[in-house]
Amino acid sequence: MTEHTNETAAPAVNSLPTDTPKKLSLKERFKDPTRWKKSLTDVGLWFMYGILITTMLNMYSPGYPIVVGTTSIKPGLYWLDRQVTTFNLNDYVTFPFKPAQDWLLKRYGDDRVFTKMVKGVPGDTIYADSEQRLKVCHTSPLGGEQSCQDIGVALKQDSIGRPMTAWVPANHQYTLRAGELWVYAPNVKSLDSRYYGPIRAESVHGKASPLVLWD
Repeated sequence: MTEHTNETAAPAVNSLPTDTPKKLSLKERFKDPTRWKKSLTDVGLWFMYGILITTMLNMYSPGYPIVVGTTSIKPGLYWLDRQVTTFNLNDYVTFPFKPAQDWLLKRYGDDRVFTKMVKGVPGDTIYADSEQRLKVCHTSPLGGEQSCQDIGVALKQDSIGRPMTAWVPANHQYTLRAGELWVYAPNVKSLDSRYYGPIRAESVHGKASPLVLWD
């Protein structure tokens, strides 16, 4: 009787060398054009995404946050409500700076956006005395006495000596018409309606409300 022995051969193991990627130095990474191309592509995509998101927010959002960095009003983070179209005294409003005066246009351009306080509404009267000190007098809805308040002085020169021209000349007055707003900021150097006159309410981007103030 023949005895059969079942022997299972162990599988052969091929010992292959493992390729470990070479770690590039920072200098070598900067020299690698493929890495630069990928990085630039990623940056371009994120930039386009940012533009798309911003456009969508501007088109469909009822409002968005803005940063006021000047000292004309209190600097900080504000919420701009685009749904508000009727503005009252002491509201903060954000609007494009589009001066009609040549001297303002040449000096400051027309690509700025300002946030100022409403100090005059239709029917209110702006008075300028001989020293170009301004006050605004508000009409009473019941026909009573007007209430008046000071709204600064129109400077004759800016901080570097260039001439400034007041919109309401000395010893004159102006009554705001329908759709006009007189904007102002308490900073003596503020560029506001003292120099470019009233703005149109329909040009206003919205009402700004402070969320967080820097000081």
